[in-house]
Amino acid sequence: MAAGEGDKGLSISAVSLMLGIPVPTIRSWERRYGIPTPDRTGGSHRRYGLASMSELRELRDEIAAGRRARDAAEVIRRRALETAPGSAHVTQILSAALAFDPETIRTSLDLAHASLGLETTIQSVVLPVMREVGAMWEAGRCDVANEHLASQEVRTWLSRHAYVTAEARERKPVVLACGPNDF
Repeated sequence: MAAGEGDKGLSISAVSLMLGIPVPTIRSWERRYGIPTPDRTGGSHRRYGLASMSELRELRDEIAAGRRARDAAEVIRRRALETAPGSAHVTQILSAALAFDPETIRTSLDLAHASLGLETTIQSVVLPVMREVGAMWEAGRCDVANEHLASQEVRTWLSRHAYVTAEARERKPVVLACGPNDF
């Protein structure tokens, strides 16, 4: 482990001991439900911060209260969407995608950008929208056409902002390379 990597969070075994959740269960929840989403070290070892531990604790408690694991994960995802910055924009974009309303998706993204800035819009609006659309599609709560609409509008919006941002920066050469067997 490189110097400082241990500061990024706790190992899975430490979290298991603290929360009383077996390590295989934590791995299973992450694989099946996407909860939690721990950081990874350079060696691909999980590192759990406070947010990941909180998600695990909530999931454990929801299951202990009698919910099925899948339903508990959905409750936690919904809570996270409702409390995050930009949650109103996320809800509006998801509703617009389900209603096949591309104009509302574009308007919501522009309003989020105006109020939150580009980085926060991407982290707190775009990424949660794409995760939720994927989860809705996987659960059968939306059609592939809804997913394609949301993806296309987000991709177009991101392309427009990437182009504007790239012009504003000082241009420096970038070298891209790969080995003969890399594709």
